[in-house]
Amino acid sequence: MSFKNIANSLNTYVKSKDHKYIEEIEEHFKSLFSVEYVKFWKYDSRDEILTMLEDKNHEIKSLTTSVTKQAIDSKSTILSNHIMSDKSFSVEIDNPLAIKMKALMVFPIMKNDKVLGVVKLWKGMKQRKVFSKQDEKELETFVPLLIKIIETKSIEKDELLALMGEEPSKTVTKIKEVKPSLSVKEKPKKENTNKVELELEALKKEFDKKVEEQGSLQQKLSSYIKKEKSHEEQFLQLKKELKKAENNYKDSESSALEFSKVISEHQKINKELTDKVKNLSDTNKGLKEDLKKDKKSKSIKELKSERAVVHHNKSTHIADNIEDILDKIAPIFSENEYSHLLFELMIYAFHSKNCMSDIEDIIRKSRVLPDIIETYYFQGAIKINHEKQIISDLSKNIQEYGKNIFSKAAVNIIISKDVPSSLVLDAPKIQSIIFHLLLDMSKFVDNTKDLNINFLYKNKLFIIEINGTIHQNNSLFKSMFKQNKLGGNEKDRLGLLLSQKLIERLKGKIESEDKGSDYKFVLTVPSQKIKM
Repeated sequence: MSFKNIANSLNTYVKSKDHKYIEEIEEHFKSLFSVEYVKFWKYDSRDEILTMLEDKNHEIKSLTTSVTKQAIDSKSTILSNHIMSDKSFSVEIDNPLAIKMKALMVFPIMKNDKVLGVVKLWKGMKQRKVFSKQDEKELETFVPLLIKIIETKSIEKDELLALMGEEPSKTVTKIKEVKPSLSVKEKPKKENTNKVELELEALKKEFDKKVEEQGSLQQKLSSYIKKEKSHEEQFLQLKKELKKAENNYKDSESSALEFSKVISEHQKINKELTDKVKNLSDTNKGLKEDLKKDKKSKSIKELKSERAVVHHNKSTHIADNIEDILDKIAPIFSENEYSHLLFELMIYAFHSKNCMSDIEDIIRKSRVLPDIIETYYFQGAIKINHEKQIISDLSKNIQEYGKNIFSKAAVNIIISKDVPSSLVLDAPKIQSIIFHLLLDMSKFVDNTKDLNINFLYKNKLFIIEINGTIHQNNSLFKSMFKQNKLGGNEKDRLGLLLSQKLIERLKGKIESEDKGSDYKFVLTVPSQKIKM
C-alpha cells in the first residue's frame, strides 16, 4: 500500500488547492483496489448534501432511497456486486456521472461516529472480479488518511509512520542516582545516536521499497491506460462497422421494396396473359364446335385442312403474345437472383391441358427462357436466401398451387405437431420445387382423387411428403434422376430435373416411392428453429 505517495499528494493538495492532486489520490486507490473509478464526496448532514471534492460545483441534494443513503444511515460499508438489479440503486445518487458499471462499494468516512463523507469505488462491466470483505478491510486501514482528505488537512510525519505500523523515533533519557561523571553522561548520548541512525536506515530502506513498489504500480497503470486506449479504438471501429451494417440493411430494405413493386407489376402482366389464354381457349372450343357441325357436310381432307389452319392461327397468336410479353419483362429479371422466377411464372400462367403442349413448344423456342433455365438451374447460379418463414403461410401458398393444378381433387396439407411454427429456410425455392413436382405428378396421378401433403420435422430436417394415386404404370418412375440433362424418356419431365437442381443448391434431397398404385415424393431440406 502506497501510504507515503497518497500522503505526499494530500499534503501538496492542501498547500496548492489544485484538484489535480485529488485525481492523483484517486488514481492510487484505483490501482490498489483494481477498480475503474474512485470519487470522494464530502457530506453535509444538516442539509443532506454530497459535494464532489474535485468539482465543488457537482452536488447531490435531498438524498432519497439509494445505496449511498443506506451506507450513510447505517454507518457501514455497502457492497453491491450486481448494482443494476439492486432495489435500492438510484441513478441520480449512486451513479450521477453515468458510469458503465457492474459493481459498487460505498465506504462511509467517519470521525467520532459522525459521517464526514463517502468514497465510492466502481468496477466496470468488463472486470471479472467483484468486491469482497477483504476489500472493505483493506480500505479501513486508510481511514486516518481518508479523514484528512475530506477535512483537507495535511498529515504529519509521525502520523504517517503510525499509519504504516512503525514507531516514531524517540530519545529517552533515564535518570539514575549516581555521581556526576563524564563517562556516565556521554554513554547514553552515543547509544541514542546509534539507535537514531538505525531507525533512519530502516526508514530509508522502507522508503526505497515503497518507491520501488510505486514504480511497479506506475508501470502497471501505464500498461492499463494503453490497453484502455486500444479498447476504445476497437470500440470506435466496431461502432463504425455497426453503422455501416445498419446503412447496408436500410439499402437492402429499399431494394426489397423496389423488387416487391416489380413483382406486383409482373403479377398484373401474368393475370392479363392468363385471361388472354382463357379467351383463346374459349375461342378454340367454339371453333371445335363449329367444325363438328360442319363435319357432315365436308370431306375428311377439307376438315384436316381447316383444323390445321385453326391450330396454326391459334399457336401463332399465342406465340406472338408470349414473345411480345417476354421481350417487355425479361430485362426486369436479367440482373438479379430471381431470374429463374420468370420461367416458373410463365409455366404457372399457361398450365392448361388444352394448350400446354403448344405453350411448351413456344417456350422452348423462345429467345429468353432457354438461357435462364441453363444459367439458373444447370449452371448453379441460383443464390440461396435463408430467412424466417411462418409454416402456416408456406402451407397456404402450396395449397394454392395444388388447387390450380388439380382442379378436380382436393389438396390436403397435414402439419405434424413436431413442426415448429417458424423455421429458417429459403421458402421461395421450396415453393418452386413443390410447384414443379406437382406439375410432374399431374401427368401420372389420378386427378379425381385427393392429394395429401405432409409436413414433418426431425433432426433439424424439414420433410415434405407428397402422396398421390397413379392411374397408369409408367417406366419413367424407374429411371428418374439418372440423367442431368434433358434426353431420352425424361425429356417430358423437366419439372423433376429443375426440382433436383434446386434441392441440390439447398443441400437437400428428393426421393420417390412407387408402391403399386400409390406414388410418393419425399423432399428433405436442412432447416433451423427460430431461437426465442
